[in-house]
This record gives sequence, C-alpha cells and structure tokens, in this order.
Amino acid sequence: MKTKIVVAFWLLTSCAAPDTTEVNGTPGDSNSTIKDETAQGDALPQGAGCAANSESGGSGRGCIEALIGRIASVEPESEPEGEMVGKAAKPRCNLVALGKLKNTEADAAPTLKACIAATPVGGTFGIPYGKYTLHSYLTIDRGITLTTAGVNVLSAECDLTNSCAVLQAAKKMNGMLGKDRVGFLFRISGKETKIHHVVFDSRKPERDQEDIKLCATNGLIGWVGNWATCTDCTFTRNVVKNALCSSNLVVENAIRSAITHSTFRNAGTHGSRVADGLTILHAKDSIISFNQFSNNSDIDLVLGECPRCMIEMNRVTHYDNPAGDPWLSSSFGGIFLNAWPGTSGDYTGAVVRDNYIDGGPNKSIGQGLAFGTYQWRSIFTPDPAMIAIGWKYPPRDTRGFTAYNNFVTNTQAGIVINADVKAGTVGDNFASGSTGNNECIVKGGHFRDLYSYVVSPGAGVSFPGKKVDRAYYASADYLNQYPNDGPGCRPKKINLKPAPDATGASRIFIHIMHAMYQEYLGRRAEPAAIRNMLPMFASGAGTQLSLRETLLASREYCGRWLSGQYQEFLKRLPEEDAYKSWCGAIMAKRDSFDDVRTKIKNSDEAVSKRGR
Repeated sequence: MKTKIVVAFWLLTSCAAPDTTEVNGTPGDSNSTIKDETAQGDALPQGAGCAANSESGGSGRGCIEALIGRIASVEPESEPEGEMVGKAAKPRCNLVALGKLKNTEADAAPTLKACIAATPVGGTFGIPYGKYTLHSYLTIDRGITLTTAGVNVLSAECDLTNSCAVLQAAKKMNGMLGKDRVGFLFRISGKETKIHHVVFDSRKPERDQEDIKLCATNGLIGWVGNWATCTDCTFTRNVVKNALCSSNLVVENAIRSAITHSTFRNAGTHGSRVADGLTILHAKDSIISFNQFSNNSDIDLVLGECPRCMIEMNRVTHYDNPAGDPWLSSSFGGIFLNAWPGTSGDYTGAVVRDNYIDGGPNKSIGQGLAFGTYQWRSIFTPDPAMIAIGWKYPPRDTRGFTAYNNFVTNTQAGIVINADVKAGTVGDNFASGSTGNNECIVKGGHFRDLYSYVVSPGAGVSFPGKKVDRAYYASADYLNQYPNDGPGCRPKKINLKPAPDATGASRIFIHIMHAMYQEYLGRRAEPAAIRNMLPMFASGAGTQLSLRETLLASREYCGRWLSGQYQEFLKRLPEEDAYKSWCGAIMAKRDSFDDVRTKIKNSDEAVSKRGR
C-alpha cells in the first residue's frame, strides 16, 4: 500500500544541530574497516553549498538556504515483490529480471529495491556488472553492503578497472511526487551500512530539460546521493558524477564513518547551476581520505563541521574541461572548512594534511584551500524561521583544526584564512609560485588582488611552520570577494616571499605518482622514478597533469593500450611487428590513438570476428 509521506529533509536533519547522543556500535568491524582504508597513511588521530542559480551577485555562492528548510513531499519507495506469509511480504531478489533490464533505459529501481530489501542485516547485495537505469532512488540502510558482484572491497578503484556496476539516472526522473520530486539516485543511512565499487551517474549532459530547469527552484532534484544519518558507515572506491546542481553527494550526518578512495567529478556548471563535489554538513570522528575530486563547479570538498576528523590525501584537479570551456568547468574553491548558519564550524581535533589541489593551466580554481565563512556572509540573510530552530547569523566561527603539508598550485588564490577563524593551527602548507594573480578582473570589471597566502585581519590562527610561517601571508579583506567569478583574470605572479620547496608534501606526491602509474601503465612507479620526480613535484615544476601527459606519451603506455584494442576488436594480443608499427606511428605523430583505434576496428580481421 502506498501512502504519501511528508519529509522535512533539512528541517529534521540538517538545520538543527545533530544529536550528541551516539549510537553504540561494535568497534570490531567498523574499526577494522577504517584501518583498511587508511593503511597507506598514518594512524588516526585520537579521540553545502547548494546550487543557487543567479549569475550575478552573491546568491549563487554556496547558498545553502535554498535547500535547507525545504519540505519535500515524496512518495515512499515502492514495495518489493514478495511472497505473502500471513500479513508480511517476504522479499525476493529476481536476478533474471534484473538481467533483462541491464544496459537499457527501462526502470531497474523496483527490481533493485526488492534485492536490497531481501538482503539480511549484515549481508551483501552484489549488482551484476552492467548499466542500470533508475527512475527513483534506492535506500541502502539496515547495515547491509551494496557493491558490484564479485568485487572485493580492497579491489582497485572503479576508474582503474572499468568493472563496476553503473546506476544511472533516467533521462527524466519519474516515480516521485509532482514538481518537488527528489531526483537523487541513492540514500545511505543506518548503522554499519557500506557501499563500495559502484558508479552513480546523474547524466547531467543527457537529462531532460524539465529536470534541469527544476534546479532553479528545487536544488534537491540535482543531487546524485544523499547520506542521511549513518553511524560506522563506509563509502569507498565508488564514483559519483554529473550532478545537475547542488552537490554530487550531500552528507547530513556522518558518525565514525569513512569516505575514501572515491571519485567525485563534473558536478554542475559554473556560473549557472553550480554544484559541490562532496558536501558534508555534520560529521564527527570520521575520515575523508584518498579521494579524487575533478571539475566540480562550486566547491570540490566543503564541510560545515567535523570534530576529530581526518581529511588527508585527497586530490583536487581541474584540467579536463568536460563542459568544453575551462571557466564552465571551474570552481570557487578546492577544499573549504567553514560553517553555514545551520552548522557549528567545530573542527576540534580535526587534521587536514597532505591534500593536493591543482587548478590546471587555466587557474580553474578560485581559492585552493580556505578556512572560514567570512567572505560569504553577505549571502546569508537572517531568516526568523531558521533562527527559531537554532540557526546562527552570522554563522559560527570556524575553529579547532590543524592543517599542514597541503599543496596548492595553479589557483587564483592559494591558501586563505578568513577573519572568522578562531583557534586554528596552520603549519607548513605550500602554495607554488604559479598560484596567485594580481589585478584579476571579476564580473562587473572590479579588480581584486589575489595572493598565494592570504589571512584576513582578526583571524585567530597560529603559524608554527618552519618553512611557511606568518611572514608569507598577505593581509587581505576577502569580504564579498568571489574568486573565479568570471573569465578575464590577468595572471601576474605575486608572493610575499619566494615559494619554498614543498618537500614536506612528499607523501601526497608519492601517492600521485603511484596512482598515475597504476592508471596508465598498470603498475606502481619504480623507486628510481620516484626519486627523479620528487624534486620536480616539490618545486612545483611537476604536477599530476604533467605526469599524466608524460605517461600518455610513453611507448609503454602505447603498448598496453594497443593490447587492449587488439583484445577488444581482434580477440587476441598484437604480434611484435604490430607493436612496432602502430606505436611507432603514434610516437612519431603520424597517427593519433583515435586513428589507430579506428583502423583496427574497421580492419577485415575485426569485421570477421564481430559477434563471436
């Protein structure tokens, strides 16, 4: 039986401060999971911007009010198929029916929901490899695991193997109620709930224009995922991409949880329907590490509070320009720790370290690493209804974090500490000489001075670093300033002191090298290569982008790529002469990779083997 439910998403979960009462957990499994995810790092510490849609002014810059407080009327998920036992339904998982829906536009949501409902607490539902279209969202809760069938939790990331199940939005999301229907694909909640090795795609370029227009009036339509309240939960080695607006994933409340080794990319469009890569409203005792953020259009990773959290080894890059224009694929910021009116700004005991932020050759990130909400406060208009439930105007101070060994390059402003930061500790963080512009023209013809290191007067922060201390920071007022507010910046290097060598960030540099080698060559970087590349990364001359370009131009990559083409089209490996011939032509630039692929695909041998 279907009943209409009214869910006050943000009033009940995001606006009010989270309940300080924690759900008691069994530390065994949850702790062991977290240790697995951080095996490459050190021991744990003890202990959203919504997409408003104005193209001018400040209303499009992380205006969380357009989401928080909205009451959405939603139909409940349809009941799973099942056999009636008395008055109770016994859920069934029909994999045969699911197989018929694979790689089609038909709605796979009801069948997937039945499989999820049939999974017992503590059990795992593995989705057979393939693409499945959703017309309504899935709820993963009750302490179950959702993954791709046959994939181990520690297997390589989805982007490396291309062997993860894909859950994609229908071109028009149906199955919800009226114009306020919710358009996200999945919701995670409960205790010890886990998702790993799944791709979630909101299909931004393909979605029906009616859905896209709804972003202007209801940011909820644009999410890809919603994390409600989840305790001891893990989200690892997944891909979340192509949010229409708002955010790829909104985390309302994460307790003792981990978001790791996942990719968040291509959310929203800068200047119209901006969207975060990952928005964390309330979290504590959690880990956000080893994630990749690429070409998200509002803030790539933004938090409102996260005491005793570890935020480390995340990579933020903007250089692929999926929107076809480097400005449209740009963001206001890379990683932000701040406070919205409905969050506490408490980061007591939180550590932010070894994160890498690169805006690419077009400086497609406004501020690389930023702390505090001071510069955005003009967009937070006091609302009596929100004040009544505990909102604070202006937002609370951002406080308690320790940040060190983070590296920023190719951004319009490097490391920014706003006036509302209190009791923060900033060690040696590095902004390369390619970061920071002078006389940057923003929309309206205004000029702004953007520096590699900026601290607003009044910020309560200590600088214990030996390489990058207080003397590196320009004193600048960032109130009402929105870096990346339009094209037209005139680059001019400006630093108070020459950028120091970033040897302290070697941990993230080594991770990048191994990750790039694994992605393009299928192996880890050899020790000699690490030794040769480290000084280049430390000086800022080497970047993730430059390393990728080097690997793509290598004969080793060409040989690996060619083997894949032969296996796909000819069902065999190339002979030695084929390696020499094809890769020789590519290396000499007589042919491109696309040219060679087309020739192999259309060869007589390939045509004869099609359909086998």
